[in-house]
Amino acid sequence: MVILFALVLMGIVVVNLLPEDERLSRWVSGVVVLGGVGLVGMALVLAVVSRGDIGEGGDDSFRMAVLMMPAVQVALFFLGGWIVVVGLPVVRRRLGEVTALKPASLVHLLALLMIGLLLTNALFTLALGSLEAVAATAEGQSVWATLSQPLFFSLVAIVGVGYGTRRSGEEVLARLGVGRLSSHQISLGMGLIVALFVMQLIGGLVWGYLNPDEVALLGEINSEVLREFDTFWEWLLLALFVGVGEELLFR
Repeated sequence: MVILFALVLMGIVVVNLLPEDERLSRWVSGVVVLGGVGLVGMALVLAVVSRGDIGEGGDDSFRMAVLMMPAVQVALFFLGGWIVVVGLPVVRRRLGEVTALKPASLVHLLALLMIGLLLTNALFTLALGSLEAVAATAEGQSVWATLSQPLFFSLVAIVGVGYGTRRSGEEVLARLGVGRLSSHQISLGMGLIVALFVMQLIGGLVWGYLNPDEVALLGEINSEVLREFDTFWEWLLLALFVGVGEELLFR
């Protein structure tokens, strides 16, 4: 996982170093579109292969693979389609007419591709179809493994806006909107925290009343995935890392 994170960050640095050249952008766009077509093809092949009767035998790994197969197909098809669409220069030119997107910018193309990855990750969980399927595939993670993802999000945001290549440290902070909080922002933030907590509490009570079995199963999933978190400071670190990491990445 560390090697994968390092390769992604190195790729982002390289993309930031490349010039905004129209010819280079067209060449990279062609490679991206071909990659997206390949993913769609993989999804179609898996759909054909998995149509047969696969039986009920096999070990736990086999049964888990069978259970996840429809979600994998949906995720591959969606991601491949997304890559094909955003890889087309004409699509990015149209987006550039209504947003600040630069059609020839490889940095902006990379940002669009990473948006697709985030959406695919969410879609994969939904495509599992039920909490039972999610519970069957849930695995416990160490504290470091859980915190590494939001930390990676923060690094992607910092490197992605050009730290060390196109912008200085102060310029990166300004680009990401990171600065000293005002008393108004702190008050507003605390008020939103209270309001969201009350909304979540009411939603949880209503859900628990309407479907107590699903609430219990969701609790089991969370307990399994976050079983290594057993102190206040670990939970505080998780909240800080997730909140800061996702916010920076979206910015």
